[in-house]
Amino acid sequence: PSLRQLPWADLGTGSGALAIGTAQLLQKQQNSTAQVYAVDLSSTAVAYAAANAAACGVQHSVQALQGSWFGPLQHLKGG
Repeated sequence: PSLRQLPWADLGTGSGALAIGTAQLLQKQQNSTAQVYAVDLSSTAVAYAAANAAACGVQHSVQALQGSWFGPLQHLKGG
């Protein structure tokens, strides 16, 4: 249960399917503050992931970021 409160990351997200599914699962567990980061090096993949998150209604839980692996997640370091 404690993992539900932590931020999640889908590295190499592509379409964002894993990030979206994770966000939906966390929402079903009544975690309205869940944050899932969908990271990809490709700007096209990031655009698709963001659009798919919006289409699935989890755009507030899934943040699509462009960059390499953990690079875009440095703001989470130590937190």
